[in-house]
Amino acid sequence: IIDAGSSGSRLRIFRSTDEPGPRGRPSVEAVRPAPGDEALFRTEPGLSSFAEHPQGAGPSLSGLLELAKAYVPAGERADASLWVKATAGMRRVPHAKA
Repeated sequence: IIDAGSSGSRLRIFRSTDEPGPRGRPSVEAVRPAPGDEALFRTEPGLSSFAEHPQGAGPSLSGLLELAKAYVPAGERADASLWVKATAGMRRVPHAKA
């Protein structure tokens, strides 16, 4: 998940486990950054800063996507979901530019 907030974007990675969680549902756990990688899991500026030049929005997230590849095993990437959630960051963008 890329949480694209108003001040910056953050990468959150989750992994499902084979063991059932509460109520027999699949269990999900957060993947923690390796020591030294914590700062790489966030980037600035937020997506709302690209309202005047939207072509820069996608490339602004490329570092987070590359980092995610380092944490998701190659054999599991085809089945992995990627969500970009930008509700707070996009509220600052005028409706006509969103």
